[in-house]
Amino acid sequence: MAAKFHMNYEAPFVSAMGDFAEHLVETAGKTVGAMKAAVTTVLTHLHVWQIRIDQRRHLQELDRRLLSDMGFSFEQADREAAKPFWRG
Repeated sequence: MAAKFHMNYEAPFVSAMGDFAEHLVETAGKTVGAMKAAVTTVLTHLHVWQIRIDQRRHLQELDRRLLSDMGFSFEQADREAAKPFWRG
């Protein structure tokens, strides 16, 4: 009966390629996660800025009586409406 021979040897090249592939997958996952976070942040800022633009445009359309009912002077509303959209 022939003896069974088990080879538990892995070529260094194969091992290195496996490590490299594993590193690529890990790095790609981190990169995708970082890109997703960056895109989410940008979209959130764009949304907030659009809301500010809309609110300030509507504020400019209100007359003095409505502003007074809300507790604002015309000058306060005018200053707020004149702010750039990126300023809170």
